[in-house]
Amino acid sequence: MSETHPTPLSATQLRILVAHRKNASYSVTWSPDSRMIATGSSDNNIRLWDIASGELVRTLEGHQDWVESVAWSGDGRWLASGAADQAVRVWEASSGQLERFSLGCTVSTDRGQATAPRRAMQEGNAR
Repeated sequence: MSETHPTPLSATQLRILVAHRKNASYSVTWSPDSRMIATGSSDNNIRLWDIASGELVRTLEGHQDWVESVAWSGDGRWLASGAADQAVRVWEASSGQLERFSLGCTVSTDRGQATAPRRAMQEGNAR
């Protein structure tokens, strides 16, 4: 039997996205159409990035503490964010408008996936 050797992987850096200003990014997620990335960080903001250009599309402000998780809805219309301020906020991704939020939520992660925003998205889609 011949031994199989692993093939070395290669990667190409496409973009460096800089805007959270010395603050740590705690969550990064691709939009369902893979055209945008949303980042959440310790500056209490969410930023939406255009992948093709690397440009900052918009900044979503409203959390009072670190944004620990962000998640897109399946159709890409909504973005949910959960923060250390115990708030889950749901934003319309195309306009950046805050659609709804709830206080008193405990944000938790499960293997890096945001469970609180996903739960909020499920509730939001049930309207």
